[in-house]
Amino acid sequence: MFRKLLNALRPKHKSQELDLSRLIAEQVQEAERWHRLLDRPSEQISPTPFTAKQPQLKGKKIVWQYWEEDITDYSKLPELTLPCFESVDRYLGEEYQIIRLSPNTIEQYLDLPERFKTIALQDDGKYAQAFIELISIALLASYGGIWIEAHTYISEPIPQEYLARELFLFSRSEEVAPEFREQCTAYNPTYWSWHADFKVRALTSFLVASCDSQSLQRIAKALRLYWEEYGMPSHPYSLAILLNEMTIPELSEGIVSDTLPALLDFSLRSPSHQLKPSQALKESSIHHFELQNEDTLEIINYLWRQRTKY
Repeated sequence: MFRKLLNALRPKHKSQELDLSRLIAEQVQEAERWHRLLDRPSEQISPTPFTAKQPQLKGKKIVWQYWEEDITDYSKLPELTLPCFESVDRYLGEEYQIIRLSPNTIEQYLDLPERFKTIALQDDGKYAQAFIELISIALLASYGGIWIEAHTYISEPIPQEYLARELFLFSRSEEVAPEFREQCTAYNPTYWSWHADFKVRALTSFLVASCDSQSLQRIAKALRLYWEEYGMPSHPYSLAILLNEMTIPELSEGIVSDTLPALLDFSLRSPSHQLKPSQALKESSIHHFELQNEDTLEIINYLWRQRTKY
């Protein structure tokens, strides 16, 4: 059934043709940076990459999220963000403590070098996406839990098989129909490709981890070292490249395709709607939305219609 659903998709955006060889060359360059850090002797790397400022929370069931402003009134959240946050509250709020950080509350949980914050602060007063990804890894390495980006929607309880792993992430699966691969690549060629040398192969918007995961600690150490030596990553998928270059034993439990969280996004942007949102919901309970594409009106309208059901 999954293949039939994938074949029905027709991406709305015709992205401009990008030079795949150039994309791969940029990814290889970033991967080489990571390997210069990963290949160092362990004694040259800090044993504790980040410090938990609230150690009593370590190992607790926590959902971590980040928003660019303090949330005092949920009704004032953007139209796409509000239903996403509500969905997390609905399906995880009873079992998990949900902590939503803002620029003013990061230091309550993490002891980050001030220099990291300074170089990550953009002209508009917001932190760069690379810094938010740094926060996600630092939180999971320090406390464990679930990281869910602000524009991720939960439609059903998260599968226990995801939650039971020491480290879970969606990654590129080879078991995807060729015709759907082409549609994904046309939709966003900077992220989607099944070329053997393509190194962006992991979704970083939804992560589950135990703070005892040795793989996660290695990721955190490498990430901190990168920021100390190179500054803030300029490649938009630097963390995804790191995850691809590392050997992560937890993935031996089985790859879960990163196409699954994209199905609802694709179905809502598809002009023919041959793949119905209801079908996409049957394939995954976790849904990530690509905000680099501006036509989010269909997504917003759909999510607000869903709100009326609760």
